[in-house]
Amino acid sequence: MLLKKFKVSPTSWLRVKKLLKQFRRELYRRNIKVKQRKPILWIVKKVFDIEIITRNKLVDDGDKYCLRSFGSKELVSINKPITLGEVPHGMKKYINDFTFEPPFVVEVANAELVGPKAVGFDETGDVILETTIPQYYLSKYCLERSVSSRTLAHKQLPELRVTKLDIACSLVYKWEGNYWHWIVDCLTRLEGIEYYYKQTGVKPCLIINSNPTSWQLEFLDLLGYNTNDCLRWNGSRMQVKQLVVPSFRRLVVNKNLHSFVSPQACRWVSQRILSNLPSSEDNNSFSKNIFVSRRKALGRRIINEDKIMEALSPLGFTAYVLEDMSVTEQARLFSQARIAIAPHGAGLANMIFAQNLSVIELFGSFMQPCYFLLAQGLGFKYGFLKGQSPRTEVRWQDGDMLVNIDELLKLLTSSSPAHSQDSGF
Repeated sequence: MLLKKFKVSPTSWLRVKKLLKQFRRELYRRNIKVKQRKPILWIVKKVFDIEIITRNKLVDDGDKYCLRSFGSKELVSINKPITLGEVPHGMKKYINDFTFEPPFVVEVANAELVGPKAVGFDETGDVILETTIPQYYLSKYCLERSVSSRTLAHKQLPELRVTKLDIACSLVYKWEGNYWHWIVDCLTRLEGIEYYYKQTGVKPCLIINSNPTSWQLEFLDLLGYNTNDCLRWNGSRMQVKQLVVPSFRRLVVNKNLHSFVSPQACRWVSQRILSNLPSSEDNNSFSKNIFVSRRKALGRRIINEDKIMEALSPLGFTAYVLEDMSVTEQARLFSQARIAIAPHGAGLANMIFAQNLSVIELFGSFMQPCYFLLAQGLGFKYGFLKGQSPRTEVRWQDGDMLVNIDELLKLLTSSSPAHSQDSGF
């Protein structure tokens, strides 16, 4: 009715919705919301005397929170990435050895989950940081970046018909709708839940998003969690007598940049999923040399993708649009792949399913090291190529890109460590 009233065609309306989504995404990328909420959060925090329970506090007060550590320390070495020019400082500073402390799971008594993203509060009203986002920033910045002002305001409202649970664990958090974050920040925490179950014999109720995507449900199913094991978040608040909180499987590499995902945790997710895949011969239908296309994504699309595929197809490469594939198909695709070329994006999270992979990541004007760190942590060969964004492109992190085909072929066929007899290049 609305479209008819204003004489807007469905195609035009979809285009408008896409532009609005891109605009909101760009506001988020530039931290506009964070800057707007900062003074409000400061006032709310001051008035209601809200403190932050950091990861260190959970560990230091282990007796209070029934701390259970599992696994062992994990040493990961990051080597120089393969590229045609200089390695940028944003990657160079990670070339080092890193140690992950053993992961853990804790219990918070008489806790409450509040707001659209189920932020955890203890019985005194302090924020449990490990229920929000991995600690990318110094503690004094964490509140404004991980908790909305609406959540803090909602926490102060009178309790009306609050759902009450005996024991639960929440997978609801700020970035769960992103494929990459769902894998590395949500699914990796299930290892802690399963360890808790083995130690106590008690299986916490798993709280998930109120409207999960099909791929989120498929992931959970492949990991052995069906709908009977999960409770959908009510979007408001829940009281939990025993809130089970597994640690994020992240190492904060530096004070205010990116954190490093545990390769060991990713392997746990991969092994569980690959072992539960239904038997099939579909693997034979996939190319071992794969090119990940982002033609259906909102950003970081490759403008000259058709020309690139004309150059790569004779070398045995096939383009795959991952949005058109199920989780099972994506796991099978990457499990047998030898080479993956892809623009920076969540589809590269599927490298956790690979056995012996060489990765070439394509960037526009913006670079992030997360897949560089993951690839090297998993023991894969990693190279990257920096392209260019058109002068008319105003987006910061999500700008589309032009890739130099000659440089890509040179990187692909070079005699560097990314191109050895057994690499498959």
